[in-house]
Amino acid sequence: MAEIVKIQIRRGTAALWASENPVLGSGEPAYETDTNRKKIGNGTDNYNDLPYWDEDTITIQAARNRNTTNTYLMSEGVFMNKVPVYFDEDLFLTGISASTDGNESWVAEVHDDGALIPGATLTLSSESEKQDNTLNIPISAGSKLMFYVNGSKIKRPRILITLRK
Repeated sequence: MAEIVKIQIRRGTAALWASENPVLGSGEPAYETDTNRKKIGNGTDNYNDLPYWDEDTITIQAARNRNTTNTYLMSEGVFMNKVPVYFDEDLFLTGISASTDGNESWVAEVHDDGALIPGATLTLSSESEKQDNTLNIPISAGSKLMFYVNGSKIKRPRILITLRK
């Protein structure tokens, strides 16, 4: 006879999670009872350092596996200016992360059909990685998103953006 098993997810208020700030196991879910938001552990980061897991969040990343100077990055093996990322609904750009294998100074840019989106930049000054998750830039339905490296001889640059519905 099959046995019914009850599974409970760790839960508590946002304030309780923030004050206890535990390390969640890899794949371990956590639920905030007062905000209805969720996080998934990675086995190393404390709760406060984990991003929220949300069905309304979209991440896009692109990279180049060699030194790059003033060019668009590649997504799935194709340059983004040739095959940009399209969305059929309005979204908000909420975060940009950029990294490189070196410590060069450069600017990670997000473009719409070849034009820089105002405010959608991240400047790295002799650092290998940086992020800004404080953005709230509207992205209109039909936008053609592409990532641009503005700098010289950047070692294997990578850009990741976060969008929310």
